Amino acid sequence: MLRRVIVVAAVAVLSLATGFVALAYPAIFRQSLAEPWLQLDAAEGRVGLDSQIVIEVRGSFSEEEIRESLDIRPPLPIGEDDLTVKRVAVFPWHEGFPWAKTRVTINPAKARLFQPETSYAIALKDQLLTFDTISLPRVVAAHITPAVDDVSGSVPTSSSIVLRFNEELIWQDEWLSVDPPADVTTTTRKTEAGGTEVVVMAVDRWENSTTYTVTVPEGVIDVHGHEGEEPFSLNFNTGPRPVVVGATPTGNHLSPESAVRVEFDRAMNRQSVEESLLLQPGATGIFEWESDLAFKWRPAALEYSTAYTVSLGGTSIDGDPLVPHKWSFSTHDPPIQLAIEGEETSPATLGAAVSGGTGDYSFEWSSGETSREIRVDLWFEEVRTYAVSVTSGDRSASAEFVVSGPPSPCPEEWRIINEEVCYNEEVLPGPVQVFTARVDLRDPDVGLSSLPAGDFLGQARTVSESSQPRDAVVAVNGDFFNISGPEHFTLGPMISGSSFVRAPQSGGVVLALDGALNSWVGPAKTLEVYVQPPDGDPHRLNSVNTAPGEDQLVLFNAYRASQLAVAADACYATFAPADDGASGAYAFSCGATTEVRLQVGEFVLVGRGAAADWLRQYVDQPLGFVISFALPDVEFLVGGSHVLISNGEPTEPIEGKRHPRTAIGVDAERYLYLVVVDGRSDDSIGMTLAELQGYLAGFDLVSAINLDGGGSSTLVLEGAVMNTPSDGKERTVASVVVVQLAQSPEACWHRFIRCN
Repeated sequence: MLRRVIVVAAVAVLSLATGFVALAYPAIFRQSLAEPWLQLDAAEGRVGLDSQIVIEVRGSFSEEEIRESLDIRPPLPIGEDDLTVKRVAVFPWHEGFPWAKTRVTINPAKARLFQPETSYAIALKDQLLTFDTISLPRVVAAHITPAVDDVSGSVPTSSSIVLRFNEELIWQDEWLSVDPPADVTTTTRKTEAGGTEVVVMAVDRWENSTTYTVTVPEGVIDVHGHEGEEPFSLNFNTGPRPVVVGATPTGNHLSPESAVRVEFDRAMNRQSVEESLLLQPGATGIFEWESDLAFKWRPAALEYSTAYTVSLGGTSIDGDPLVPHKWSFSTHDPPIQLAIEGEETSPATLGAAVSGGTGDYSFEWSSGETSREIRVDLWFEEVRTYAVSVTSGDRSASAEFVVSGPPSPCPEEWRIINEEVCYNEEVLPGPVQVFTARVDLRDPDVGLSSLPAGDFLGQARTVSESSQPRDAVVAVNGDFFNISGPEHFTLGPMISGSSFVRAPQSGGVVLALDGALNSWVGPAKTLEVYVQPPDGDPHRLNSVNTAPGEDQLVLFNAYRASQLAVAADACYATFAPADDGASGAYAFSCGATTEVRLQVGEFVLVGRGAAADWLRQYVDQPLGFVISFALPDVEFLVGGSHVLISNGEPTEPIEGKRHPRTAIGVDAERYLYLVVVDGRSDDSIGMTLAELQGYLAGFDLVSAINLDGGGSSTLVLEGAVMNTPSDGKERTVASVVVVQLAQSPEACWHRFIRCN
């Protein structure tokens, strides 16, 4: 029993001893960490670029943990083969305990891992290692003496190239290459910083205007035996040869007394320049140097009409040869004589009378023409000076000539608007302000129209609003109109461009013109129109574009509206005539119709009562029209209230008060007069009809009537209202009389349609 106890006690003691050795002892007596190890270059005492670095850290870590903890500054690419990790412990089973250590080897294969001349810091766990790497020979500075010119970017051909290395070298010329090849010499010296400076010079001179590349390749070896890895190259441009930057004279037709002047970009050797100057054909002269950069050579008088060539050479002060320069010029031809011949009053033909020179002439007039003769057509009373320049060879001459325009087509002191239109304003005693436009109706470019103020009858517009879209040069208000109600219609008829615009039954008067510009004034009721079937009785056309009364036959066209409503007891027929002859209806209907189209180029006949029966009877036949009027070929007609002048004589005096007035008249020479009188103000008290009649008689008119007046009286000239309407602003009116230029209304192919 005692023996057994002794054995158990011995086993227990042995177990405690074994546990202490296996566990407690290594924890108490840890192995110390080795100092970081790296390889130093023997020559420089700094770390080599392929150095291996070993660092130990406390603890047992995997490679993944080491890579996560490793920090290298500046950063390095640590690849799979650039790092090994070894865990170090007393016994293999101690590796997981904190008293173990881990040995890390960076760059175990001793590859080229580090950069030269670099300070590195490696942090790993609680370890920090700093070191500097060795230097490799390389060019650290280079300059050219003299320095590159900031403006030209080039260097003189005598320049030196200075290369400064960071390390001391035993220079070898084979390390240097020059492209394009050039013969060079080199000298070296040691710099204060311990490097080497190499000076490269051309044996003679560098070539002008050449780009050189000086190269030092990799492989340069310093005194420590380190081989450079950075090639170096330097480009530089040599300055060009001196050149001529200015040479005169040049061109043709120069004075025979012209001097040669030359300017250089660099200072020149004067003697070499003077010896090189050559003028062909030859001439004598003297040199005048302004500086080393410029001179003049004054020749004796040169010959007329001669081409000369100048060539120049020489060298600069520093020996560079001048780029040869050659140029030409020619002297001018003999002078020419010039005069202008022609009429002094427009229209006129002017011609250049020229002699001398070479006989081959070119002409340029101040008006732009290039012919020997020009045609002059001036505005009325305009005065203009014409000049001509004539060139013959290298010589030219000029002359001037004054031409006056034709006399004014307008009465004295009247304003000329254009060849066809004159305008006048005057203040008569009273005072009375009168505004008059005179229009030459004989001119084929003049168009005279009597039209609705708006697009359709019944639409009221001001005179200026009505004239603008029609591009009227002159416009006045037209006939009297019903001023009340939603629509405003003239009281009298209107005909424009031979087309019937409106023809109501009227008790007023009209002024009419035919195609030969004959005028007529008289009662509006004398205008009668009949619709004629080929076989049957004609029917009186009671009105145009006016609602029909009982038993009346009326006509509507596109001047009235785009559509109309026909009364329930009416019949209507629609016509689209191809010419001014008789035409048949293409549509006919009786009864209530609310939407009858009124299209351009068409008209509609509407009959009520007996007229409807007549229309129903003859609608299938081609219907024509018979016009009964003093002027059978009437092209223009406007309505008014009173005839003021008829057959060249004033009518019986007309009583009445003073008001603003508008009148229209025509004289024997086919001049149209549009007259507006302001009234109802302190500036103008207006006229009575008798006073207006007397005023118009002063123009020797053949025919004249009174148009709507009062607040309607408005005269618009070239888009501007010339008078002062008595309402204080323009009044809207039902119709206008407009004058257009180059827009004469063409005669419509049928009198009872709207053509546009």
